[in-house]
Amino acid sequence: ANRKAAYVRGLAHRHGYPFVLLLESSANRFQSMMGAQFAGDAEPSADGTAPPRADWMAEGRSPMVCAVLGTALGAASFQTMDAEFSCLAGGTAAMALAGPPVVQGGIGVETTTEQLGSGELHATTTGFIDHVADDEDGCLDAVRRFLQLFPDNSRELPPRVCTGDPAERRSEELTSLVPLDHRKPYDMRRVVEAVVDHGELLESRPRYARNIICGWARIDGWSVGIIANQPRHLGGIVDVKAVVKAVRFAQVCNAYNIPLVFLQDQPGFIVGPDSEREGALRQVVRLMNTRSEEHTSELQSLAYLVCRLLLEK
Repeated sequence: ANRKAAYVRGLAHRHGYPFVLLLESSANRFQSMMGAQFAGDAEPSADGTAPPRADWMAEGRSPMVCAVLGTALGAASFQTMDAEFSCLAGGTAAMALAGPPVVQGGIGVETTTEQLGSGELHATTTGFIDHVADDEDGCLDAVRRFLQLFPDNSRELPPRVCTGDPAERRSEELTSLVPLDHRKPYDMRRVVEAVVDHGELLESRPRYARNIICGWARIDGWSVGIIANQPRHLGGIVDVKAVVKAVRFAQVCNAYNIPLVFLQDQPGFIVGPDSEREGALRQVVRLMNTRSEEHTSELQSLAYLVCRLLLEK
């Protein structure tokens, strides 16, 4: 099964197509998990195109989307961690490193699948899932929305769509949404919705690190990534969780030529003993380095696309 999935993933990578995984698995067979075969060091597929662990080869080159529709344990959870976009059907699905029998046998703790990896846990505590839907239909709808906003691969620009929302539209409500008094909180999500086309935002991890908003939308029909501070939560201050969320989001946008729009209103980074123990210093530097790397990569991508257009002419 690993070889079969890796073969399809390899084809998607070679031809520049997105790869969608619909997951429901109780993990790998132990007989197949030992040694080099599971690690990806075994012989490649028959046509020599894809080793068993081919996901890393295409990461950042062609989008991988994972929809967790049932219980996803072990290898299925690994694939979700590699994905550019992940969603989970709340109420019927769960994702964890190991299931209750393995946990009880390994450390002697009785637990349930919901306690290990429910949608509520990943939406609020781990932040591992981009979108937790109400049901399977909502989960698949999120997959469609994501694929509409992204190019097929990193060598292309995101598709532009005629949304019918004119670029010259004025948003008069912005004058009242943002208060003149900096001490008064407001909902930055309403500001985002007033700016983007038709107020449509596909938010990434909306219930995790709520002091920062990350999501994909369109402006004048073009796909954009939105990173915005949320003054309604912690005054919009940046903490470790917010940095982790923003860095991952920015890296995905940068890999697929999606420009970033920053809406900033925050007093700085959270400080104090607890923040230092959580590694705030490292995360702050990581955020600054990521932004610097994006600037360089954006120039490289622009040069590549210009050369490609000239060659096509």
